[in-house]
Amino acid sequence: MLASDHEKAARLTVAYTQSLRQYWTLLSPEDRSASGLPQQSLELLKWVREMTLVQQAMAAGQLAMVERASRQLAARALYLQSATA
Repeated sequence: MLASDHEKAARLTVAYTQSLRQYWTLLSPEDRSASGLPQQSLELLKWVREMTLVQQAMAAGQLAMVERASRQLAARALYLQSATA
C-alpha cells in the first residue's frame, strides 16, 4: 500500500515530475499556453502533500496510543509485582 510506503511515494513523485517535464517540453508554445496541465499538476501535488500530512498525523496518533498502552501495561505489571511481594 502506497500510504505506508514513503520511499515508493517519493520515487513516484520524482517520476511524475520528470514525465511531466518531458511532456511539457514536447508541447508547442500554443499548446502550452492553452494547457490546463500546470494547474492540474499543482492541484495533484497539493493533494499528495495533504494526504502525506494526514498519514503522518494518523501514524503519530497511533504511536501515541501504543505508547500509552505500553505505559499502562508496565504500570499494571509493576503494581501486580509489588502486590504479590
